[in-house]
Amino acid sequence: MPGRWAGLAAVALCVTSEPLRWNNGPALPQGVDHHATFVTRGSAGAVLHVLGGNDYQQQYAGHWFAQIGAFGQVGAWRTGQAYPKPVLGPTVLVVGRTAITIAGQNAGRQNSPDVFTAPVGADGLLGEWTSAPALPAARFHHAAVAVGNTIYVLGGLETT
Repeated sequence: MPGRWAGLAAVALCVTSEPLRWNNGPALPQGVDHHATFVTRGSAGAVLHVLGGNDYQQQYAGHWFAQIGAFGQVGAWRTGQAYPKPVLGPTVLVVGRTAITIAGQNAGRQNSPDVFTAPVGADGLLGEWTSAPALPAARFHHAAVAVGNTIYVLGGLETT
């Protein structure tokens, strides 16, 4: 399946009083599946992030980001602060000025309880990832939400 995901590009749906319409954006530098996608905000506006993933040959620790323009258009992709290790499908939340990754799968395709945090700078870009307290059990394909400063992790697979 190499190259299967290489043609994927960011698309944006602008929700207004006008009819819904998708707009094509630039392709990611590398095709990936099972990645995490999240948005931060900074002095230049919103920033779209893509973290980790795989191409079914290899798992990645990559991090790419692109500015989101005033009308929802996705700018050029740039390389961001690398994740500490390859990861598939972590859930990512942004709570205040902190990005938090929760669980996923590691390079050995084992579900992981790992949690990492990165500060969100004034420009919306991420600082260095650091380890945080792990979940009580490994998770993959889980959901997570934050209410205030409390994070809820729900469901997912505990084993491979």
